[in-house]
Amino acid sequence: MKKSTGIILTIILTAVIYSTFGSLEIPSSLYTTSILIAITYGFLKKEINITHISSLFLIIFIFEYLTIELTVNILNASEISTVSSAAIHFGVQIATSILAVISLIFRVQISRWISKSDRVALTIFDGVTPWVYIYLTLIVVLTAIEYTIDHNFGLLHLSFIYDYYEVLIYLGMASVIGILLSMIICHEKDLKKQISDT
Repeated sequence: MKKSTGIILTIILTAVIYSTFGSLEIPSSLYTTSILIAITYGFLKKEINITHISSLFLIIFIFEYLTIELTVNILNASEISTVSSAAIHFGVQIATSILAVISLIFRVQISRWISKSDRVALTIFDGVTPWVYIYLTLIVVLTAIEYTIDHNFGLLHLSFIYDYYEVLIYLGMASVIGILLSMIICHEKDLKKQISDT
């Protein structure tokens, strides 16, 4: 089996596994653990780009998780309408996703600013990583639109994205794991090539 086929199967299986759990805690823990493995790999192999990209994914995830949890707690404690609460909730999710896209687009500049290392470089993965969060932003925007249409016009049959929201989000999370796995495989391949060339 080709490595690319293995990566695609990993993404699909990860999304399916995440979808089988009834709560968000288990997939979140698995996702965080997978990212921590990639960070550890990058640190041990002294590959700063893998370490920084993985760390950025972890920081984005923790920031999103904490921001959304805080927002939900504040909204639950307030006495605002359900529609206003949903609008605020979706707005916070969209804002954090856009912030993630911007962070991933400027990953190289952020990495150079933090580490001052000459080894920080633009990788092929820097062109792919923002698209995961563009996808996730699109899912949140479409969910917000569906919710608004459903609430204002009572179109209950127009709720495909809302009904499968978690599965679609898990697909994005699985894509991140696939990207990190691809980075590790490419790095190992480069190391083997350097050894064989010497």
